[in-house]
Amino acid sequence: MTTYMRPLDFPGIDKQQVVVLKFDGAGTLQSLRTLNRKDSRSVAMISKVTPTPGTSINILQQILGNVGRYNPMQNMMNSSGSGTGMMGGNSGPGHFGAGNTL
Repeated sequence: MTTYMRPLDFPGIDKQQVVVLKFDGAGTLQSLRTLNRKDSRSVAMISKVTPTPGTSINILQQILGNVGRYNPMQNMMNSSGSGTGMMGGNSGPGHFGAGNTL
């Protein structure tokens, strides 16, 4: 496929070729066809949504989801240079409010 760029849109197609090989059960090539853009079919998009696994959260959970994540003292404690100690390297849940979730 050879394409060209279109402003604010998907790329346009200059040239498109597909080679179709058909084999029998023994692995012998039975036929070879070359399809071009004239052989293509336009496919319309549908408006359905694919469900994804996971949790759905409500508006209250979205608002309260960041409560406790910002800790101004964390930057002061990490600036000691050692990187270890009470705050160094511990940024997960349960460490002075960083990473709290509902």
